[in-house]
Amino acid sequence: MFNIFLEPFGVGEVVNSMSCPTDSEGKTIAWFSPQDSPIQQKQSVSLGEISHLPQHPPLPEEGPGSVDEFEDPRRPERAWFSACELNYGGESEGRSRSEADTLGPPSVSENSPPSRGRMAMAGLLIVTLSGCASVPMTGQSTDHPPLSEKLISYYAYPRQSLEATVESIQEKSGYRIRHLHLAAPNDSAFRPIRIDFYQSNRPGRLRLEGAAPLVSSESRLPVVLMSPILAGNDLYIREFAQYYAARGLHSVIVYRPKEVFSADRDLKDIETHFQESIIQLRRTIDWLETLDSVDPRRIGSFAISLGAILTIPLAAVEPRVKAHVFGMPAGHLAQVIMTSKDRTIRKRRRAYLEKHGWSQEEGLRQLKAVIVSEPMEFASGIDPERVLVIAGLFDRVLGVRRSLDLWQAMGRPKLIVLPTGHYSAYLATPYLKIVTYSFFRRQLKLK
Repeated sequence: MFNIFLEPFGVGEVVNSMSCPTDSEGKTIAWFSPQDSPIQQKQSVSLGEISHLPQHPPLPEEGPGSVDEFEDPRRPERAWFSACELNYGGESEGRSRSEADTLGPPSVSENSPPSRGRMAMAGLLIVTLSGCASVPMTGQSTDHPPLSEKLISYYAYPRQSLEATVESIQEKSGYRIRHLHLAAPNDSAFRPIRIDFYQSNRPGRLRLEGAAPLVSSESRLPVVLMSPILAGNDLYIREFAQYYAARGLHSVIVYRPKEVFSADRDLKDIETHFQESIIQLRRTIDWLETLDSVDPRRIGSFAISLGAILTIPLAAVEPRVKAHVFGMPAGHLAQVIMTSKDRTIRKRRRAYLEKHGWSQEEGLRQLKAVIVSEPMEFASGIDPERVLVIAGLFDRVLGVRRSLDLWQAMGRPKLIVLPTGHYSAYLATPYLKIVTYSFFRRQLKLK
């Protein structure tokens, strides 16, 4: 059982805590009230059985009625997240691990679809007026064994001296943006790494134990390593980079190699892409350590969606990164690929299955056989005291159950549950910028 606090968006302070009653089986429950529904009766649900939440019916895979979550006007974000103390019990609440391995989204029920204009307004009101659930770090260890040497060495690479080529520089208030390519001059096979370096001009404050903060314009500042969403789109993550840099935190967006995967490619290429992406993050840290403006003792990571999934192994094998924010992560990566409602993933998945004549179950089996960068395998190697996890209660792209499985496997670090889906979590950006910056300020000793 965990205390959940009601945090208004944009405030960043715990203002209230509530305890919910238990149901007939003694499970702690959370309350949800659909505000624009003619049915005013509140509904209860255990967070461990989140799939039982009322949602809209599943959408067709293809055809005129096919839409992704961002375009779907019937998303269940109308449910007003109003209270709570939640209990995530995993297997203790009757959900076996074998059930987590099943394919397909949970069964859902009908809701009357409001207009898209009403949904946009409702979403804005939810984010600005309602609250999110925040679970403090419980300190409970997991049952997972320590990482094997095989997993740790999987992302090993030869250290090389990297040179940065500046493509362009943009001057902003309080920071500058340097668009760079990192390359190894003596290695023709080295694939250049594209990064955007949001270099803060703010004077740093290094918090020293037992002493006043040391303030100097020459101080080395902490840096946050950032990994974008699927297809390397930085539209969302750069808002955080700008926010941090303007407040004394360098930020570096590291773009993954271009994701080109078709039905003609070998399935193993997916894992090769994951491995290369994680090694690129480690090489970028090598380069950051050489900069006079960066304090190599104070490096953090911030990633969203696929970026967060791939940063989990990095956090487990890379001791130089001291603090992590994982936005919308998920475990069980093969399941995510085979069940995601994301339009791009769904299209490529369908083409691959048809090309090879595989069923969904066979596709899942083949993926599990080739994926090494499975977040659940690396979760036990991460210190939960240095982690903040953000999940979407109605995430149909990755699945909130998979996010919570990963959270539990990491030792139940601090968790924020937004009353949104995967893409609609964008509405919470103002709030998330505040709480994630506060997290890094504490963890990286920036005062």
